[in-house]
Amino acid sequence: MKYLFLGLAAAIAFSSLKAYQSTGAAYLDGRIGGIIAVVVFLIVQGFELKPIVLTKGKAGVFANLGSAMAGRGADFAMVDPQELLDASLWAWIGYGVDFVCGLLVWPPVASWQLVTVGGVSFGDIRWNAVFSIVLCVFGLQFCVQQYLSRGGNLPKFFTGEKRHG
Repeated sequence: MKYLFLGLAAAIAFSSLKAYQSTGAAYLDGRIGGIIAVVVFLIVQGFELKPIVLTKGKAGVFANLGSAMAGRGADFAMVDPQELLDASLWAWIGYGVDFVCGLLVWPPVASWQLVTVGGVSFGDIRWNAVFSIVLCVFGLQFCVQQYLSRGGNLPKFFTGEKRHG
């Protein structure tokens, strides 16, 4: 089951990465814009995933991170509380940036002019875009959290652990 979550996380990541790259290339001067968009995507995903990786999947996307940030109910003996708090704060910033970028990458309405005049109806909403935004912002982290909580391991490169020997 854990590999199903890992495969789903990889599919979401590659799909989102491709969408970010093509949008960056379209808006920001071709190939360089695509590279910039990929770098932004990777940085933001790193912010969002760090608390989950630090706690080896014990911290969920919202419930446990909210408790840890509030200083209550967090029982993560293997994690430095200050590092977890810092990572959690950056994760929330990452979620905000990822959501705003998601609105640019997958516009939820066909025309932003509808939004400015207040003329958006239920039929104007592009539900596949809304679904893509939710998957990119929350689904990827949920899948990685489920993979880790079921006993999966990430390579040392992602966890920041030092090699001995």
